[in-house]
Amino acid sequence: MRSTTLLIGCLFVLLKAEGQNLLKNPSFEDPISCPPPNWIWDGLGTINLAPPWVSPLSSADYLTTCYNTTDPFHDVPTNAFGNQEAKDGHAYAGIFATVLAVPPYNQFAYREYLEGTLTTPLQKDSSYRVSFFVNRIDRIDICNSVTDRLGAYFHKDFIAPIVVVPPNPYPNVAFIDAKPQVENPAGQMLDDSVNWMPICGYFKASGGEQYMTIGNFYDIDETPLLTLYPHPGIVVLKAYYLVDDISVELVSNLYRWTKDRTVCSADSISKYSLPSTFENVQWSTGDTAHTTSIQGPGLFWVKAEINGCIFKDTFEIKHTPAPLFGFPSDTLSVCDSNLPLALNVSDCCAEVLWSTGDTTSATNVEHEGLIWVSQQNLCGSKQDSLWLKIAYPQQPNLGTDTTLCDTTQFIRVLQAPPGMDAYLWTTGAASNAITIEHPGLYAVEAQNACGIFQDSILVEDLRQVKLHLSRDTILCLVSPLAIGVNPAFDGYLWNTGQQTPSIAVSNYGTYWAMATNACGSQTDSVLVIQSNLPQVSIMSPIDIYLGDSVLLLPETFHDKSLYFAWSPTTGLNCDSCPSTYAQPYQSIEYQIEVEDSLHCSSTTTLQINVLDVRRVFLPNVFSPNGDGENDDLIVGLGRGVEKVKSARVFDRWGALLNERNDIPFAPEITIWNGVFRGKVALPGVFVVAVEVLFYDGQSRWFYGDVTLVR
Repeated sequence: MRSTTLLIGCLFVLLKAEGQNLLKNPSFEDPISCPPPNWIWDGLGTINLAPPWVSPLSSADYLTTCYNTTDPFHDVPTNAFGNQEAKDGHAYAGIFATVLAVPPYNQFAYREYLEGTLTTPLQKDSSYRVSFFVNRIDRIDICNSVTDRLGAYFHKDFIAPIVVVPPNPYPNVAFIDAKPQVENPAGQMLDDSVNWMPICGYFKASGGEQYMTIGNFYDIDETPLLTLYPHPGIVVLKAYYLVDDISVELVSNLYRWTKDRTVCSADSISKYSLPSTFENVQWSTGDTAHTTSIQGPGLFWVKAEINGCIFKDTFEIKHTPAPLFGFPSDTLSVCDSNLPLALNVSDCCAEVLWSTGDTTSATNVEHEGLIWVSQQNLCGSKQDSLWLKIAYPQQPNLGTDTTLCDTTQFIRVLQAPPGMDAYLWTTGAASNAITIEHPGLYAVEAQNACGIFQDSILVEDLRQVKLHLSRDTILCLVSPLAIGVNPAFDGYLWNTGQQTPSIAVSNYGTYWAMATNACGSQTDSVLVIQSNLPQVSIMSPIDIYLGDSVLLLPETFHDKSLYFAWSPTTGLNCDSCPSTYAQPYQSIEYQIEVEDSLHCSSTTTLQINVLDVRRVFLPNVFSPNGDGENDDLIVGLGRGVEKVKSARVFDRWGALLNERNDIPFAPEITIWNGVFRGKVALPGVFVVAVEVLFYDGQSRWFYGDVTLVR
């Protein structure tokens, strides 16, 4: 009976609260004192005379009739801002919605707010109807512009007032950056200076709001201003409004029609309906009927009017499928060092229950056994389980390396730790044990949740390892000779004292080595013998004239094929032939080296002397008379001449009569026919000068006198 009484009492209080104005001093009718008469500044900025109203960031104005005589500055209806009856009672407030300086005037921005107090904090998710009335004053020197930006902002924390110091009535003031829950529709300019214009709307409280602030909550860039009286001289745009008859009422839950919903299918169609009391309905889908159908998840909105008061809401349709989570496998192996193990389900929006008793999306497990999880939401349920296996580090041990020395059959079983998740042998086997019958290197990788563990064993067969030096060798040691043994032994000892698998020898003789391994020691030797040397000889020295060539033919004695090398190569037509022609231009010594296939070689030398005999034959008489004998002046050339660079004939006074240049070599060359400038020369003595270039690059002049006879 007592519970029933409490329920009825609570319902009565709720019904009584609906329709009541929750705002203290809603029409500014209860001042604590009147503004001082004829006091312009302090009177125009004393909204705190009507408590609990204050102006948080600037100075709002309070106008009221509370004198027996008329106050020209603060009275109602006639005051410093014009003439306007109160909407309710005999008082109202005034605020600048926006003051903006126009460049190039010193730019500033200014606005004013009214902050009131509610009788009780607002209830979470409850619906409230908010309304207030505004009027544009008719004094164009105070209000020359209008805007659409006026609204009501409800908040939990008090915004402390800021004292405005005269004489500057328009300081730069930051705006309150907040989203008003109720505001004048965008684009609907508040321009009526005769009638009171209503601003009315509904909103759903977040809970705990205790204060209400009225004003412009938009930055200058987002505040439209329309100039009522355009004039070139206007440098400050001002929009000033009177505010009166403010109401905040608890109403029935209007937002139950537009609650957020959860759908199980992304293609689901949700139907929303508003009561017929809602007018001018507009959905974000484009529908204007009271009922709309919305497909799929997303964020949507609706706008409407209830008795001229704006209702708007944003609602979300969420897609929440039935739980789909499942463990990747039926078993899970985890290393003991990773305990406790965190498991979690990836699906959201479901009630969860683990076998551990946890009801969150994650749980910690630390014991081996069966683990299960159950999920359930509005769209279905899901349960899955797995077996948790705890693993420990286990290092395989295949034993020590093994050496085979005898001829008995070899068989061995290699074993890795049992119970691992996976095995891989070098043989390709995937079991935990293998049987081997042949030597070789065997390795295994055993894996579990703690990692990969490895081991290997070498079974080495030394039964076929024999020490064997190379065969006895006959050769000529022109460079150190490498002698090596099988490198499969563990140690070596040569008769030279060296202990390496191979040595380099530079002397003839016998070399032996002793090699040891796990099966014992072995010895072997090799004999290095010198081969017969080839013999070579050639006649020396040889004299030749400059420009002549001579055949060089050495005589050899050997039973093997030989390779020849002549040096230097100057004047030779072949430097690797058994015989060659030589045509040096100066004395030289040649060396001939012969070598056989065993790198045995011999050398000898040959001296060629080039005789420096340079001969040019100049005649002492010629007779150019046309009898066919001795008609031309002819010069004879000896050995070693490459060409005649110049041949000249002068008369006895030194005059040049004839010249020929760059004449190729010939035993005899004609240098003059006895004709000068088309006429036969008279008998007399003439001078002949011939410059000859020899094969060794030297040039030499030869001179002589020749007598011309007829």
